[in-house]
Amino acid sequence: MKHVLLFLATFFLFASLLAQTEETVEVKGVGFGTDKKKAREDAIQDALRNAVSQVGGVHLKSSTEVQNFMTLNDAISTRTDGYVKSSTILEEIPFPEKYEVKIKATVSLEPMVEDAKTLSEMIGGVNFIVIYDPRTLTPAQKVNYDFTYERMNEKLNDKGYSRTEAALYAKAVSFTNNTNEIEYLSQVAMYTNSEFVIQIKDIFIKTEEKAGGLWASQVTIDAKTFDGCNWRNLGTVILRGDTKVHKDKPEAERLAIADAVDLGFDRLMLQFNTDIGSWVESGAPYELRFYSFNLDDMDFIDFIEQLIADSKTIGEPQMTTVDQYFKLVLRSKSSQFGAYKLVLKSATAIPNFKTQAPSREILYGRQMTFTPKGVRNPEIEAKKEIIAKIKAQ
Repeated sequence: MKHVLLFLATFFLFASLLAQTEETVEVKGVGFGTDKKKAREDAIQDALRNAVSQVGGVHLKSSTEVQNFMTLNDAISTRTDGYVKSSTILEEIPFPEKYEVKIKATVSLEPMVEDAKTLSEMIGGVNFIVIYDPRTLTPAQKVNYDFTYERMNEKLNDKGYSRTEAALYAKAVSFTNNTNEIEYLSQVAMYTNSEFVIQIKDIFIKTEEKAGGLWASQVTIDAKTFDGCNWRNLGTVILRGDTKVHKDKPEAERLAIADAVDLGFDRLMLQFNTDIGSWVESGAPYELRFYSFNLDDMDFIDFIEQLIADSKTIGEPQMTTVDQYFKLVLRSKSSQFGAYKLVLKSATAIPNFKTQAPSREILYGRQMTFTPKGVRNPEIEAKKEIIAKIKAQ
């Protein structure tokens, strides 16, 4: 009897441990396009991501503490190769312009939880902003861009992403007058402390009058995605909706815009999630800007070697001289505070750097701007003044 009880106890313990290390779920996935082979592959990958996301939604909240849980969960779900132990296709449904699959997938919890803990430190307080450049738009066009802006922000809110509120966005726009589009958009992002940017680049509307006084409208939206802290272009996504019909022409166009956003928004966010998910291995990119320092090449080489010596630094920093400042892109698995501390400690280890007392002037997400203590740079002072005005309003 004792042997039976011992066997049962061991069995249930093993079963309990197994339940904690993997989970099997059934999920659906969708791939879009007329190329059936590619649409099928996309549908399978979408289903695998959904499997990881579903399991992560249950287990990661109890294992990690992060301000932006949905960002973390969606970023982790892009790394399916490391977490999906096995999968089986249960059902396939081809459509003219899309492909749907249903799969059963077993997801390993341990590597997913460990990666989530690593990534949660780097993510911090990620904020998204939807932007467009209104300066070349007609009043009629601006109405559609405003509606698209509102709809995209609704999707961010529905999905639990942190986003820049419309009132703050409007304040930032009112203080931004740069004629260059990229500079214009990057300044708005910085003034609102928004790390990730969705740019509504172009909206194409095809509307035709039909019999019975009806209007048929179909919309295509070109959207670009950027890492606002270093203005890396993460990619362009084409959002295209189905044809929508209504007796009122503007309403038909609004319905078509909403449909394009609804159908394409997950693909849009996949650009960000894939990039953030890559930080697990490559580290988060921190942009370091140094203005007005009197340093020779060896000072910077010694400084960079200090950064590389840190255990959380990944690879060698990328170096660029841009107008008034020297720029380093440091990839690190540190949190924002950890990276900031590393920069200051590394700088003070270099005698010539230390005597100039590096002072942090602007901290914008993963972008950090430094000058020698007491040195006032006109470009930085102008930005600080605008940020102060926006906060004061």
